[in-house]
Amino acid sequence: MPSKRFQILNKYFHISDPRQENPTDKLTKIRPLISKLENAFQDVYVPGKNISIDEGLIKFNGRLSFKQYMPKNPNKFGIKIWMLADSETYFVPRFQVYLGKQQNAENADENDAEEARGLGFKVVDFLGKPYYNTYRHFYFDNYFSSVPLLEHLLENKTYACSTLRHNRKYFPADLKKIKLKRGEMRTRQNENLVCLTWQDKRLVTILSTNVDPQPEVFGPLDERTGKRKAVPEEVREKPAVISLYNKYMNGVDVNDQYRSYYPVGAQSKKWWKYLAWFFVNISIVNGFILQNLQTDRRRRLKHLDFRLALARQLISTYNGYKKISSAPSGRKKDVPVGRNVKGHSLVKSSERKRACGMCSKAGRKRASGRTFESIYKCAQCNVNLCRERACFMEWHQ
Repeated sequence: MPSKRFQILNKYFHISDPRQENPTDKLTKIRPLISKLENAFQDVYVPGKNISIDEGLIKFNGRLSFKQYMPKNPNKFGIKIWMLADSETYFVPRFQVYLGKQQNAENADENDAEEARGLGFKVVDFLGKPYYNTYRHFYFDNYFSSVPLLEHLLENKTYACSTLRHNRKYFPADLKKIKLKRGEMRTRQNENLVCLTWQDKRLVTILSTNVDPQPEVFGPLDERTGKRKAVPEEVREKPAVISLYNKYMNGVDVNDQYRSYYPVGAQSKKWWKYLAWFFVNISIVNGFILQNLQTDRRRRLKHLDFRLALARQLISTYNGYKKISSAPSGRKKDVPVGRNVKGHSLVKSSERKRACGMCSKAGRKRASGRTFESIYKCAQCNVNLCRERACFMEWHQ
């Protein structure tokens, strides 16, 4: 496609009809795409037992009312996205764009209740609600975690495991100022809610409802001072609940990693285009994950190969502008690799040369009597075809 044509298409590219946009909806420019993907992702895939919930950031430095600042992120400014992912396949079936603090005068009492519970409670409840009452296990970090949230999930027959900040409400008072030696562990339990504190290089606190409480671990006493020492390294063990959290918390992070390998889109002054490219990219990654789940391990495509195959399918019916050939009319030019004819493309095979399907059909042979062979083939038909004699064009007429 010529660059001028691409620039014109990009200039007039819209997702919603400007004449029918809702001025009260901050995402009205991209709302049709969001609605479409929300339904499509949930229709094609149902997550398994273990689910992780985390945040992502779309880099954007322009002016925007709901632009967020995340100091610990490599890209510090951008649009925040809440995401729910399957912890074992990394598919993202649910997401939510964070629009900042929302005010709703009609439901002031409901807003006050949500404010008391906190943003983390609201996000986990919104993303996880379709999977309540199915005894799934949710994993999230201390940004979302709170005692009321895990109690709420347990009431809805959903287990959870998360790290916990010491300044959260209802945190065990005796654990707030406790000082442990490396390898020591303390446990507190309230019905099905278990709080575990373990001293590694740093103090780690886990709040869970899906793991039984473990025995407390104390370091040996120093005979001279009477104080406790660090637990010897040869008997020091990581608590099972922390191993479980580390194993299943990375669903959203791995999906982000897949997206970062091959970024989609280009720079723009329009904020909604960054969101549009994000949703295109996450759709590609989800499609790649589904393709791997439905394909035998030996026949799975690599990530890049999947993207290239998808691109060829999307442009299969487009041939671009035809240039006037300066070659004599009687001369046959080589067919360009990647040329699309009726949705079929000529590619170089990774295997050895094979007999040309068109030459064999037409009975053409070399002067020595041997058949014509070619390293090129049709990607869709999986038939080797000569590039020099235009067998590719003749085969698809």
